[in-house]
Amino acid sequence: MTAKRRMGRSKMLAMAALMLLAGCSVSSLLNNAGYVVDTLQKPATVAAARDTFLLRSSRVFYPNALPADPAELPALSAEHRRQIGELVQHVLGELNATQSRRQQALGAVAGPVDASSARTKVIVVDQSQAVAAVDSSGYLAINGRVVQGIYRSALIEVMADDDQPGVPSAERERAAFQEFAEFRSGIDAMSPLQPLSDFKAFTRGARGEGSMAGIGNLMVGGEKADPLDKLMGGMMSGMFGVLEQRMQDMWLSQRSAALEASFIGAVRFLLAHELAHLSLGHFPLSPQCDVAITRELAADRHATLLGLSAQADRLPRIPLRRGSGGSLKMEGAQAMTALAMQPVPSARQFFKLAYQLAGFDSVMLAVAGCQYPDAKTRLERVDQIEQGGISWIDIGRMDAALRRADGESGDPTRVQARFEARRDEVFGEAKKRDPAEAEELRIYEPWWRMLYTAAEEVQ
Repeated sequence: MTAKRRMGRSKMLAMAALMLLAGCSVSSLLNNAGYVVDTLQKPATVAAARDTFLLRSSRVFYPNALPADPAELPALSAEHRRQIGELVQHVLGELNATQSRRQQALGAVAGPVDASSARTKVIVVDQSQAVAAVDSSGYLAINGRVVQGIYRSALIEVMADDDQPGVPSAERERAAFQEFAEFRSGIDAMSPLQPLSDFKAFTRGARGEGSMAGIGNLMVGGEKADPLDKLMGGMMSGMFGVLEQRMQDMWLSQRSAALEASFIGAVRFLLAHELAHLSLGHFPLSPQCDVAITRELAADRHATLLGLSAQADRLPRIPLRRGSGGSLKMEGAQAMTALAMQPVPSARQFFKLAYQLAGFDSVMLAVAGCQYPDAKTRLERVDQIEQGGISWIDIGRMDAALRRADGESGDPTRVQARFEARRDEVFGEAKKRDPAEAEELRIYEPWWRMLYTAAEEVQ
C-alpha cells in the first residue's frame, strides 16, 4: 500500500471514528441506553459489560458453553422456562397495554378490536413441535424452543460477518458463534473492575498502522515527519488512543443494542400476531382453508400495526434546544441516545430469519391439507405498512422536538394542523405515483395520526 493510499484510508477511518463517537452510526438503542451513556463518559468495566443485554440474555439461552453447532439448542430447565416466560410476558404486557390504549385508532384501520384481549397471559411449554398459539380464553402457549430459535436468529444476525458474501451461511453462523463464545469466556476470566478495553480482542492492532493511535501519527507524516509534525503526531496519537477505547466500549453497546432490537422485535411480532387472532374475533377456528389463510394475513397486518403502536408509545423524547443564532443543539449523552433510538421493523425481524429458525413451517395444523403463505410473501404483504408507520413515528418525534426547542406547547390544534400538512404532502406524492395507491393509503390515516401525535404524549 502506498503512503498516499494509507493516508486516504487513515483519514476515512478517523472520520468514521469521530462520527461514531458523535452517535451517527448508533441505531436501535433500547434498554441498553444506560450502558451507552456510561461508555461515552468513562471507560466501561468488565462488570458493566456483563450487565449488558448481550451478556445477560446469553446466560438464559446458553447457560453453559456455546455449542460449536449453532443449530444445537441446549435443553431448557424449569428455571430457564420461567425466565423466558417473564421476558415474553413483559413484551406481551406492553402489547396488551397498547391494545387497550389505542383501541380506537387500531379499530379504525383493522376493524373492531375486542378490548378483553388485554387480559392475555403467556405459558411457556416444552414440546417437540414449534408451537405459538392463543385460545379463546386468552392463554397464549409458546414453546420455549421457539423463543430459543428466535434468539439464535438474532445472535447470528448481530455477530455474523457480512463482509464475506462468498462464505456459506452455515460457516458464517459457526464463525459468529465461535467469536461470541471466545468473547464471553474472555470476559468471564477477567476481573469485574478491569476496563473492558483490557480485553485482548479489543486491543488487536492497537499499536499498528490501522489503529486509531497509528492513524494519528500517520496523518502528520509518520516517522519521516519533521519534529513539529512528530510532536503533533504524538498529541493526535494520544487523543485517538482515548477515542479508540471509547470505540471499543461502543462496539459492545452497539452489538448489545442490536441483539436486543432484533430479538425483542421478532418476539413482539409473534406475540402481537397471536394476540390479533383473539382481538379480531378469529374464534372458533374455521375449517375452511381460504378463511384460515385470510385470518392469518389479517393477524399479520394487525400485528404490524400493534407492534409499531407499542413502540411509538415508549420511544423517548428527543431533547433539542435553540442555540445562539437559532442553531439547533443537543447536549449530553442522553440526548444522543434518545435521537439514536429508532422504531424496530418487527415484522421484518420476524420473517427475515427468526420464522425459519424458530421451527415454523407452512403446514397449518388447525386445518387439514392447508398451508400458510411462505415467509417472503407474508412479509411483502405488510412491509410497506411497517415502513410507512416507521416514517410517521420518526416525523412525529422530530416535529415534536422542534416545537419544544422553539418554546411551543404541544397545543393539540397546532399539532393536528401540522400532521394534516404532512399528511397532504404524503398523499400528494403518492397521487403523482399512482392515484390508486393514494386512495389505499387513506385507510391508514387514523393510525398515522396516532403514531405522529404519540411523541407529544411520551414523557
